[in-house]
This record gives sequence, structure tokens and C-alpha cells, in this order.
Amino acid sequence: MKKTKKCPACRQRNLYYRNGLAISKWCLSCREIKAQEKKEKHQRTKGFQENLRKKDKKLCDRLWIEAVKKKYGIKCIICASTKINIHHIVGRRNRSVRWYTPNGVPLCSKCHVFDKDSAHQNPLLFRKKIVELRGVEWETDLINKASASWDKDIDKIKKYLQ
Repeated sequence: MKKTKKCPACRQRNLYYRNGLAISKWCLSCREIKAQEKKEKHQRTKGFQENLRKKDKKLCDRLWIEAVKKKYGIKCIICASTKINIHHIVGRRNRSVRWYTPNGVPLCSKCHVFDKDSAHQNPLLFRKKIVELRGVEWETDLINKASASWDKDIDKIKKYLQ
């Protein structure tokens, strides 16, 4: 048996009950309004605005890898091996340079991770090598870019990478 009660928001008699239990606190039209308000409130939160969707991050990561390969070639800059990974000189957590192509360098897996003087095992020595290869102006530009605030416009980032 269905019986109705008043919706607390609009005071219309269109709340439905089954077996003495309410299907919802709100009527159908008020539920839609509340859901939209909740969605808009969530979109105004700091976390929602600052976090890019995972799908967009992965796309930008792939575009960045291709842009670095196009700019610096597909050989390791240390040993000239052709099986390469792309290394971030300033870590990926720094979003202002995460997808900045001068922040990338093509390396083989040995020079990237496994060698005792690799980018991950000895980052200071590795950075010295990169500065010798690319110059002090490059390092200054990268430091300035890394200390600036990052551009949150994903479409602008995608356009830069393509």
C-alpha cells in the first residue's frame, strides 16, 4: 500500500512510502535539485579545482613523453642507447614543470635507475651532467619555472604539448 506525506522542502504531498518506510526524504523534483546543489558545492571545493582528472593527467603524461622524445631525440643522452625512458629532472609532484618539455631527459634504464651514478641513485651528480650538456641558462629557466605557480588550465597544457 502506498501512502503519501509532505516533502519538507516544497510541502507537496508527493513523498512515497512502501510498507511504512519512506522511499526518500524528498520528493523526486526536490531530490534532483538537492543533487545538483551538492554537485555544484563539490565543484567549488579547493580539492576539486586543484586536482586534474586522472584521465587528463595520463593524457598529458603521454603527450609530454612524446614531446620530449621529439625535442631531444630517442637516444639516451649519456650512453646513446635506443631503449629509453623519459626522466623528470624536477620531480612530477612539482606541477608547474611536470609537463614542461625542458624538464624531461631521455635516458636508458641503466642511466635512469640502475647505475650507481644514475638519475635516481645520485641525483646531484646527474644534475651536474645535465647542466654541462644543456647549459646554465637552461637550469636557471627550469628553476624559475619550477618556483612559479602552475597553470591549472588543462586545455592550455594539452595545446602546449601538441
